[in-house]
Amino acid sequence: FILFLVVFNFYCYNLFGVDFKFTPLSLSFYSIEAQGDVLAAYGTSGSMLISYNNSISWDKVSLFDRGNVVKVFLTKKTIYSFNDCGDYAISTDNGKTWKVTSFISDSVFAIIKYSEGYFVRAKHQLMLLDNNLKIKNSYNLFYNPVWLNWNPNNRLYRNSIAYLNGKFIAVADSINKDNIANSTILLMFNDNFDLIDTIIPSKFGLCQNCYSSYQIFTDSLYLYFNLENKIYKTNDFKNWELIQEVSNSYFAQFKLFDGKLFFYNIGWWLSDKLQIQLFQSNYPDSANKVLDIINTQNSSKRYVNDFVINNNKAIFVGNNNFILVINLMDSTTSFYSDYNVVSPYTIPDRINDSTFMFVAKQSNGVSVSYIYLSKDKGITFFPTLDTTNYFFNDFKKPLGYLFNYIDSDKQKIYFIGSNNWYTFKDKGAFISNDLGKTFKFKYLDIPSNNNPLSTRIPNIQKVGNNFVYSVNTLGIKSYSFTNTISSDIENLCTFIDSNFVVNYFFSKDTNTYLFYGINTSDTTNEIKYTSDKGKNWEIIKKYSKLDSLLFYKEISFKKILYLFIVSVSKIDSVITIDVIDLNNRLLKSLYTCKANSYLYNNKLYFEEYLAICSDSNYIYLANSDTLFYISNIYDFSKSQYHLLPSKGKIYRTFSKFNNEFYAWYEDSLRPKSLYWIDLSNATSVIETPKIELDTYLYFCPPFPLPSHGYVRALVYWDLNSNPDDFIITIFNINGIKVAGNGDITFEKISNYSGYILWDGNNMEKGIYFINIKNKKITNTLKIILN
Repeated sequence: FILFLVVFNFYCYNLFGVDFKFTPLSLSFYSIEAQGDVLAAYGTSGSMLISYNNSISWDKVSLFDRGNVVKVFLTKKTIYSFNDCGDYAISTDNGKTWKVTSFISDSVFAIIKYSEGYFVRAKHQLMLLDNNLKIKNSYNLFYNPVWLNWNPNNRLYRNSIAYLNGKFIAVADSINKDNIANSTILLMFNDNFDLIDTIIPSKFGLCQNCYSSYQIFTDSLYLYFNLENKIYKTNDFKNWELIQEVSNSYFAQFKLFDGKLFFYNIGWWLSDKLQIQLFQSNYPDSANKVLDIINTQNSSKRYVNDFVINNNKAIFVGNNNFILVINLMDSTTSFYSDYNVVSPYTIPDRINDSTFMFVAKQSNGVSVSYIYLSKDKGITFFPTLDTTNYFFNDFKKPLGYLFNYIDSDKQKIYFIGSNNWYTFKDKGAFISNDLGKTFKFKYLDIPSNNNPLSTRIPNIQKVGNNFVYSVNTLGIKSYSFTNTISSDIENLCTFIDSNFVVNYFFSKDTNTYLFYGINTSDTTNEIKYTSDKGKNWEIIKKYSKLDSLLFYKEISFKKILYLFIVSVSKIDSVITIDVIDLNNRLLKSLYTCKANSYLYNNKLYFEEYLAICSDSNYIYLANSDTLFYISNIYDFSKSQYHLLPSKGKIYRTFSKFNNEFYAWYEDSLRPKSLYWIDLSNATSVIETPKIELDTYLYFCPPFPLPSHGYVRALVYWDLNSNPDDFIITIFNINGIKVAGNGDITFEKISNYSGYILWDGNNMEKGIYFINIKNKKITNTLKIILN
């Protein structure tokens, strides 16, 4: 069964009019707004979380296809949202539907509302907009913000403009003769947006270095300014009153709520502790401590970016889906979310339609001891581990476990390996019967997986009630140990294979094994099979030394288990996807395409954007910006495809859950991240192109280029063509024929592709052209002999 990307225009159905809906998995929240019981936490990926019941539950809203959300305005009837690319979105039905449009062609960093419109800080200018978002006046910024250059998404910079008593104020920096910002200043404009004053805080003795955190706020009477951890207020910009001084270096942010000034200190460690202290200003007396909490969720270092006080709750938001809601009446936590160990290599395990478990993984497949559960399909997350569990500290010791297996039906989790990654002592299994909340430990003797050729941890397989796993060791010789253990973690059988590194295995019983891996005697990849525990081997396929593994993936399709092996040739950068039916061991080449290659530090690397997954109806193959739907892997002409929007690409991590894809994705608008991709609402029109015979003939670039004698070029042709009928001719730069079919070797590698081989050692140096012709098409390729 054969398919290849370069001919899909002739053999596939194109699904036009597709409406892709992208929902980012992980968000970092820069700010939060409140209006009654409505809360909006917003930040990265043009998205926000919105709660209509004061933080009890949340919905995720994807507002913009590009940029980050910099400001949200909540009113009783309407929600306004602005991103940093000059777009705004408006909803008049409580966030159910949105109308999006652009209002300026500049990057937006801060925006506030006043009675007659909006005051906007963009990258290159300050602007006044009317209520219809039309520019009224502007002022070109010639100041160079220090923190803007260091971190353009700094949360405090979004509070760097204000409006008070008919005056517009913006924090900026003065520039010395070396064009270096050396002091914070305030720019003041009148109603006509004329610059009427430049306020220099150092002249009032307010600071020494005068570096600000770009925080200014106003109420009806005063402007409040945070300068070197001192908060001042003024109403005439001549007299400045110190209203709060904070000595703690972790002082983060202050805000005004109901005329009262609040600020918080944060402390974080490399451990799981996060301390937040919330204060209410009571100057000149000591500030009143409203909260002092230490959160010990099993998560990594967490960063807090903003907070709001609403309906007797303090809500803190931060990076990686962090939301912490504290009841101010009793200091208890009423809601918690974070997903701080976001791994692009993690594919979640489905517990039910709304509940997913995320186990963090490294690029080599090793599982680490951070487990997150989402009960609302990836809107909010929480770490599962109970930090009071007796085995918590032991489970948390390692950098990673070799294997993990999740039995979603029984809500049982197995982590198998060692809790000392460096010495591989204390080997065994940690087992949880409550979806990762608590664990018990069972000793198991596991060899160390120390073979340097083992760049990825092999799979773990459940066979009946038993588990099978494989590890690769290196001593005097290379050995792979494939162990079968019971569900009670008792060793039942060990199969030892010498001089072989297992990448993947499939086992039906303790005698029958199919291995894909590296034969260390000649360092080639191969697929082999035994039904008598290694006494006899069947070599299903042996790869060339010039073929390198990119990745492999096990796929279940129509109740048949397949292994997809994606490799690349170092000779011509051609990628091949082989597929083996694991039950009957039938191997076919499914797909070939060309990869871009480049040298870095004298090592050859390949650029490939391939991903594979399946559901009960299709195998899905993504290559660059094309997503194929393969319903019959033996007849690709019945396949369909979508073109991903905005030159989209999927990077290996790819799965299908119900109507949505889960993918590590990026395009020209969206940054590389994990997304849910929904096509269920697409109203696709299926076009059936007219298939013509002999309409396709394609050359890949020759290898090597330039050549020192031998020239090799890969050719693809229409499936209806007969390569025996091709006319191949080589001309020099003067158009004189120098070789023909009799001088050229043609090596067919499939029924749609093959290599043209020409020995040009006896030819003069220079430029030549290979001309290949079928019944309808002629194609020419330039080659260089050097």
